[in-house]
Amino acid sequence: MLKPVTVTALVLNTVAVWNDFFTPLLYLSGSAHQTMPVAIAGFVGQYATDWNLIFAALVISVVPVLAVYFALQRSIINGFTGGLRG
Repeated sequence: MLKPVTVTALVLNTVAVWNDFFTPLLYLSGSAHQTMPVAIAGFVGQYATDWNLIFAALVISVVPVLAVYFALQRSIINGFTGGLRG
């Protein structure tokens, strides 16, 4: 009975951690170990922006999220709609 709720909480927490920008920016900026959003933000400069690198990095960063979603799609949908069953 707890499986749909657990999967839903796991998915929402994973998305929140994956999309976190400010904390890694504060602690990891300038180091070799950066998260994807911080590294992508590094491609934007004051006078020039390399859009090709930005969009390539965005595609690479979204692939793991989509792979996990497609693998757990049935559990995710059941978790979100679990409260609707009577």
